[in-house]
Amino acid sequence: MLAGKNVLLVGGEEAVMAEAAKTLVDAGAHAKTSRTAEEALQILENEQFELVIVDFLLNGMNAYDLCKCLEQKKLPVIASAHNPFINSINIATCRNVVDFLRKPFTVRDLIKTITAALSGKPGILARTSRFRQTG
Repeated sequence: MLAGKNVLLVGGEEAVMAEAAKTLVDAGAHAKTSRTAEEALQILENEQFELVIVDFLLNGMNAYDLCKCLEQKKLPVIASAHNPFINSINIATCRNVVDFLRKPFTVRDLIKTITAALSGKPGILARTSRFRQTG
C-alpha cells in the first residue's frame, strides 16, 4: 500500500522524523522531512505528496496554521504529538486532519495509520467527533 507513495514529515524532533522516514522508505514509500512549517510549505511548492504528518510542536508557524495551509492544498494530514491534548481542539477543526498518531509510536502504528489514511478509512478524529463536518 505504501509503495511509491510520497509522504512529507514535519516536526522539530529530527531523530523521530528521521526514523519515521526510514521506516517509510523501508516500506517502499518516498519520504521527506522538514523541521519547520515554513520549510514544509517551500517543499510543497516544488514537490507533490499524498500525505503529510505534522508534529504539534513546531518552531515558527504552529501546527494549526500549517494544517490550515495544507487544507487549502487539499492534502490529508496525520497529526502527531506526545500529548494528544496540546492544541488538539484547534487541530481537529482542520478538515484535512484525518488521524492522530501519538508519540512515541511504533513502526506498526506508523504504517497502519498511514495505510488507513491513504486508503480513505476514517481515523480516530473522524470516528470520535460528533461535531466534524463533511465536505
